[in-house]
Amino acid sequence: MTRLLLLLLLLPIGFARAGEVDANKLDELVEQSMKAFEVPGAAVVIVQDDKLVYLKGFGVREKDKAYKVTPDTVFAIASCSKAFTAAGVAMLVADGKMNWDDKVRQHLDWFRLSDSVADREVTIRDLLCHRTGMPRHDMLWSGTGNTTEEYVRAYGKAKPATSFRSTWEYANVPFTTAGLASGQVAGSDWPTLMRSRIFEPLGMKNAYCSAREAMANPDHAIPHNRFPNGDITQVKRADVDSVRGAGSVNASVRDLGQWLRFHLADGKFDGKRLLPSNVLKETRRPQMVVRQEGRWLIFFPEKATKHLSYGLGWFVHDYRGQCACSHGGTLDGFRAQTVLLPDKKLGVVVLGNLTPSSFPEALTKILIDNLLGLPADDWNAHYMAADIKTEADRLASVKKRDADRKKDTKPSRELEAYAGNYMEPAYGKAEVTHGKNGLQVNWGKIVVQLDHYHFDSFNGHVIGPTSDDVTRYQRQTFDVQFRLGKDGNVEGMKFLDQEFVRGKK
Repeated sequence: MTRLLLLLLLLPIGFARAGEVDANKLDELVEQSMKAFEVPGAAVVIVQDDKLVYLKGFGVREKDKAYKVTPDTVFAIASCSKAFTAAGVAMLVADGKMNWDDKVRQHLDWFRLSDSVADREVTIRDLLCHRTGMPRHDMLWSGTGNTTEEYVRAYGKAKPATSFRSTWEYANVPFTTAGLASGQVAGSDWPTLMRSRIFEPLGMKNAYCSAREAMANPDHAIPHNRFPNGDITQVKRADVDSVRGAGSVNASVRDLGQWLRFHLADGKFDGKRLLPSNVLKETRRPQMVVRQEGRWLIFFPEKATKHLSYGLGWFVHDYRGQCACSHGGTLDGFRAQTVLLPDKKLGVVVLGNLTPSSFPEALTKILIDNLLGLPADDWNAHYMAADIKTEADRLASVKKRDADRKKDTKPSRELEAYAGNYMEPAYGKAEVTHGKNGLQVNWGKIVVQLDHYHFDSFNGHVIGPTSDDVTRYQRQTFDVQFRLGKDGNVEGMKFLDQEFVRGKK
């Protein structure tokens, strides 16, 4: 038996070498997943052995319209942006201008955290691996019109959830902060760093750092939402340009194929070294263990993943016996999934224009299983069941809250007594007003209608400023609890899980 024949026999059955993928089969798999999840439009790129072996758009950019998705259609990739931010820092580390373990205040002298230890010790690495002890506090950017620096400063006044470096807790603002720091070190800003050090060298011609730039390209996808009644319609594009390094990259799958090539070649592109291998690999090394529970168990089911960690902008894990790095992205009306299997020189990106939906998680696994010749698993059914359960759990929670309500109670005071201005160090002012529709809370960009629940507790539902802007809150109920002092006057309010203190009249 010749050595060549022996090597061929040792190859995993079904593993597609460069140029030998079964494009028709892959088309079929993509279309099956799209049909199962009712996704209007999607795009897929597969890189293997430094080649784009599969690149295609499917469906339409907007439901019930004729404009087809192409390989150049621009989608929001949301939190898949985090790996770009980590790579931007890596470029500066390679330049000797920055170190992973630099204190954040070496580069942003105004940055603060409310925990004294975290405030003193927090490093760039801490920001990039979610171990600052701080939770999301996403309403500081998504619910306000604050500039990037304004809400990062506000975040510094917000309360931690755990002690510094004790627990992995996913948060966006630390990545925004890392983007600000790296942009300053580069002598420009985060968008300029991305364009000059990543997009342009990789030939990512339709990659942008803002929705405004993306929407100026005629070939851009339109976001869609599945409403609780099952209807799928177009929604207003979320303005997340201020989050920058945490999630504001927009790109096509053709662009993201170049990004995959860069990673799978460990920092080389078209034979040119753009980043030392060891520096880039640091972003894909485990930094913090992630517990497989809650939403992370949905994304990384135990039947395929036995160990889950977070690197610097990447989840680092196993997938059915293979080492993998991946990250998902979710934004109003957009879903994205990026997966690298470095040992196999294989990478996949799936983009879609529908939320809520686990379509990208299902399809990436289906494609990888096919490409590696692994036994097929019905990931469509698995993730459709997960989506159904998520919605069922939400409805059960609403039903339980209604059942727990103490009947025939009323507020301790007349409604007018609750009106006034309430303050919180990080979240600022919340104004409670009383009018013909009862009580409302005006905070940031949102208006919340309050309906009496029991005693001094109310259910809050976002009703403004416009119907388009409230889509993201359609499945949310905000608990609002007023607090009375010894004298019977209203002295505080718990809102957005924060304790607001009423201002003096």
